[in-house]
Amino acid sequence: MTYTNSRTNRRVAFEALATSLIMLLAWPLSMAQQSDDGDHIPVLTSINAMMVALVDHSAHEIWEAGSADSLTSQDWQIAEQHAIQLVASGTLISLGGTGVADSAWVAAPEWQQWSQRMTEAALAARTAIQNVDQNALSNAGSTLVEACQGCHLVFKPDIPTEGLTHVPHYDFSARQTVTLKSAVVTLAAQPELRAEFEDGLVEKALELDYNAVSSYNLVPNVSDVDDSDFIKRLVSNGVGAILMVRPVAVGPGATLESVRDSVSPSVYVNMQAFARDLSPSGEEDLLAVVHLGLYLISIHGAELISSGAVWLDEPNPSREQGIERLQNLIVANVNAVRPAIREHLGLPPLE
Repeated sequence: MTYTNSRTNRRVAFEALATSLIMLLAWPLSMAQQSDDGDHIPVLTSINAMMVALVDHSAHEIWEAGSADSLTSQDWQIAEQHAIQLVASGTLISLGGTGVADSAWVAAPEWQQWSQRMTEAALAARTAIQNVDQNALSNAGSTLVEACQGCHLVFKPDIPTEGLTHVPHYDFSARQTVTLKSAVVTLAAQPELRAEFEDGLVEKALELDYNAVSSYNLVPNVSDVDDSDFIKRLVSNGVGAILMVRPVAVGPGATLESVRDSVSPSVYVNMQAFARDLSPSGEEDLLAVVHLGLYLISIHGAELISSGAVWLDEPNPSREQGIERLQNLIVANVNAVRPAIREHLGLPPLE
């Protein structure tokens, strides 16, 4: 009896073990079937929101890192974090969320292709970061710009971002002052003059805490703000705004008439009155007229947010002094509209 009971107990124990193994083996199979059926937690926000809060934010960090003069070990770690966010974002935007257009977007094969290309660019960025290769990181950033631009041209050329901003307000009292990286672009025929003028303006801007860079070494050749390759190169270098400086009339005989079509009628009338007041002859005779345009730039293109002109109306002792006078006038004009621009961007006033 004792032996029989022992065998029975062993058999029961074996059957229990077998049942447990079957249950354990069946569990992954069940989970795999659920995954194959497409079950997942729904994305409870819109693609627009994900684009602004995840994709746009992380992409800018990648572009900034790729174009930085140097990166510390912490900078590399932060860049990798944003690359991972981009990789994950590729999956999220391919699923769609609560936005009105989301279901139509994710159903389009082209949307899935662009999402895949964005993900591949993010993976390339992460690989470059792991290899501590800034040149490869910059190339991955350029590929990322191409993917973003291509997708936006097809699916989102004009649709707003639901009021979301790239730099949200939150508690700025505890944060470092936020400035938008800006490039100075001088449309001068002579490369030497362009470099001299841009470097001088940037030097003055940096003294006033602008986050400014020259553009001639980023984009050697540019004809206008509508040049898509020009915009792409600046965006991939982390630039979010440009000051376009266009000399429209220089030397004796230069007049305000040369900028009539570049400014609003009311601004032009004010310029005429100002020129008459300052001109020794009481006329509109000037020595140089420079048109200014302030643009926000992104993968969508360029958006003009302010324009105007500066001019010289009396001789200068030297060419260098004339250039510096123009630069000082330009900086003064940009400073005058700086508060309105920061408000437009949702940024807090500067101290």
